[in-house]
Amino acid sequence: MVTTGGNSLPEYSLVVTLDLAERRLDGAARIILPPHPKPRNNIAFALSELFAEPTVEVRGREGPMGSLRLEKKNRPYSRPGWGTNTWTVVLPRAIPAGEPVTLVVKYGGNGTLSSFVFSVDSGIAFAAGQTTAWYPEIEEREAHPAGRLRGLRSTGSLTFNVDSQVVVYTAGRAYAVERAGSRKTLRYRVDRPMYFSFAAGPYLNNGATYYLKSRSSATTDGERAIRVLRVLEREFGPHPFDDFAVVEVPASAADRAGFAGASADGFIMVTAEFLDQPFNTAYYGHEIGHQWFGVTVRPSGTRGIWLLTEAMAQFGSLRAVEALDGPQVAARYRRDEYPGYLGQGGKLYFRTAADGHDQPLADLPLDGEWSRQLANSKGFMAWNALSLELGRDNLRRILTGITRRHSINRITWDQFLRELNEGAGRDLAWFYTQWFDRTGVPDWRIEWPSNTNAGGGLLVQNQPSFRAMVRVDIVSATCPRTTHWVRVDGERTLLPSLDAKCVQPSYVVDPDFEIIHWTPELKSEFGRPRRQ
Repeated sequence: MVTTGGNSLPEYSLVVTLDLAERRLDGAARIILPPHPKPRNNIAFALSELFAEPTVEVRGREGPMGSLRLEKKNRPYSRPGWGTNTWTVVLPRAIPAGEPVTLVVKYGGNGTLSSFVFSVDSGIAFAAGQTTAWYPEIEEREAHPAGRLRGLRSTGSLTFNVDSQVVVYTAGRAYAVERAGSRKTLRYRVDRPMYFSFAAGPYLNNGATYYLKSRSSATTDGERAIRVLRVLEREFGPHPFDDFAVVEVPASAADRAGFAGASADGFIMVTAEFLDQPFNTAYYGHEIGHQWFGVTVRPSGTRGIWLLTEAMAQFGSLRAVEALDGPQVAARYRRDEYPGYLGQGGKLYFRTAADGHDQPLADLPLDGEWSRQLANSKGFMAWNALSLELGRDNLRRILTGITRRHSINRITWDQFLRELNEGAGRDLAWFYTQWFDRTGVPDWRIEWPSNTNAGGGLLVQNQPSFRAMVRVDIVSATCPRTTHWVRVDGERTLLPSLDAKCVQPSYVVDPDFEIIHWTPELKSEFGRPRRQ
């Protein structure tokens, strides 16, 4: 049992037996529970609804406790089979406060088992412990009414019993392999608190890649993925896990499990759709970005959940594109989309809003594809706007501190915003209000003041106005292009003066689309923005 920051975490000895030909998973978990400050009359754990009723034993200081009663509360998810059962073990007598207790759970399931980022199918299996309770998870609080997990990270040992031809990847430290006939046993030690996750199948391992078929790109894919990882370490801090890999999963299994790419503790899962095309920096940047935000830093509550997961991973994706593909490709990503990346980019916001879906980013519905679309468009651009407001290095410093402090315990949205304020050394409530708590994006136009001696134009925006640092270039046919950073604030902002000596000088506002905003081209394509 590990104690970190004053909180004790469960210590597991988990044995998993996989029969991929029969599409079956059987598990046996011995869990040393954290000391409880009060006498406890029951013990609760979460387990996917895909598994039948488990058998349970509880051992106290004096040995096994008999006459247990097992109660079930189902937490259905929006998709059948994705829900969570909370099993409560009612004890015959209370366990005194602070007394050690061990929970032993045996469970199993067969058929094509499929849930959120979890699958046991013919020849392949994968699981992410932060999305599906594929093993008995001790939860930090009662399961979410929508069936989502609130599990605790854990340490301990993982043992996989598999066919001799099966290769297993997990972020634990391998320390033993035992063979017996057509089966083998693989043993791992997990010392860093995490959610247990794995992939198992007939993998070909090439360094950082685990592919289901031979690919000439395997070496370069792995090297490029590691380069993305290094870029994101500069943005978010050291990689939270000792190992990292790119693991292929079948597209059909991934589709049933609800993803086209997924991130789990110490690895990402990728389908052939992306492995069979040139390396897609934006896609890999997003999934690897989740190693920090979504896998390691986990929100508590629903407010801000999309901003702290999808939007932040997409922001990491943008930084990887900028560093590895160059500023022009990054500008296209912000303004339009990244080639081959599922239509992802700044333009997706305008398409989604035109379809009638626009809602404050901090309060997006928990489920729904359009919530993801807003997070992956306006959301990552909002984080980009914050990087301009604070400065890239300052935001890197703040986010690195947050990922370090909250690598185990969850963080609420309000707590995250407070830590941004503390790191910035100022109150950013105005920024949160305009980008996270209301709909819409800036709508700018150039006007000329009635006073012709003013020398410069006005940047005028419709209400509600946005406050931002905006790049404004002055161009002409005869003078060199000049760049200015302008603090836009309020309905009208005076722009730098134009040089009368230059022929036909004019303004170019935000030429690289660093701030998401309406343009004449976007208004023509999607209609004029609705007044908020």
